[in-house]
Amino acid sequence: MGYGKQTCNPPARFLASVTSIAIADMIRALWQVTDEAAYERLLEIVTEMTMDYIDAHPELREQPAPDMWHYRDEQEDRVDYDEDDETDR
Repeated sequence: MGYGKQTCNPPARFLASVTSIAIADMIRALWQVTDEAAYERLLEIVTEMTMDYIDAHPELREQPAPDMWHYRDEQEDRVDYDEDDETDR
């Protein structure tokens, strides 16, 4: 729950803020999953939903986007080097 939080959480928060409520809800659900297979499947669903959202809103491809790294939360995304790397998210 360390390095993965630093690299995945800010982009996930960015997506949740600029796409649909349904995608944001799926991202929040993704953060609760502990089973690796379920996590991978839910990640595929979020990816598909995001691609569908972009296809439905082609104007997004032309607009400048905020820097996703500005969605960092220093407290929540803190690296804990004592935790097992396999649980990183």
